[in-house]
Amino acid sequence: MVEPGEGDEAFLKHRDCPWYHWHKRLDILEEDQPGCDPWFSTAVAEINKTLGTNIKIETQCSLPGGGPNEATAEEALAAIDVFAESNANGTAKIGWRWASKKEENWLAQVSFDIQGPAAIDLDATTHNGAVNAQGLGGAVKVKSHNGAITVASTGRMLDAEVHNGEISATYTGDELRLRAHNGRIVADLARCGAVSGSVEAHNGEVVINVGDATSTDVLCTTHSGPINCDVPLRNVEKSKRKLTGTMGEGGGSLVVKTHNGQVQIKGVDGRS
Repeated sequence: MVEPGEGDEAFLKHRDCPWYHWHKRLDILEEDQPGCDPWFSTAVAEINKTLGTNIKIETQCSLPGGGPNEATAEEALAAIDVFAESNANGTAKIGWRWASKKEENWLAQVSFDIQGPAAIDLDATTHNGAVNAQGLGGAVKVKSHNGAITVASTGRMLDAEVHNGEISATYTGDELRLRAHNGRIVADLARCGAVSGSVEAHNGEVVINVGDATSTDVLCTTHSGPINCDVPLRNVEKSKRKLTGTMGEGGGSLVVKTHNGQVQIKGVDGRS
């Protein structure tokens, strides 16, 4: 249902959700509500990009798992146990669990705001929700099923994977591996020297920014979509869906792929 707002605003009210009934029928309600916001955010971002619009989405009210009232939500909240456990190998695990038996209509989404030394290694996984990791200097591994990943790292390795959502990565290091199934990837490698790894999307474009010192042997391929590169390359071989060449001094290999979408390699800091 659409309601008029002020000026050119309009509000779209989502009064029922067929996905909830589908998840309930399959007995997987725990996967319902947490995935809604990332799904809508990803869809709205694609609409805005395609149509040049400025649509925004905000969840103002919801009931957990189709729960009947606020009391149900309070009971579920009281049963959540957030924990931090130290392991013998020097690592720590932070997460949450149900402290008592989970009722059928309980559903929870827990967010974490973690601060620590820049040099620590990070291994973070979320099923439904975004990940924002900044100022990291150790090895980084981040995985999200439904939700965007935003990460900035200077560590020796960056590994990020998302199923539904986009990846925005700023990296100054030697090796990276970025994968997105449904969503675009934007990788800022402008401050890298020699770099190797892979940047792969299935449904979504890949944008890579490189700087004056960025060096690698590039292999770009697409199944449906153009390849655009405004950076000088040596030993170039190019066809409609494939581009290879040496950037800077070369060295390592950077594989860039997308199945449905385009590949763009852009020069910054004067490199073009």
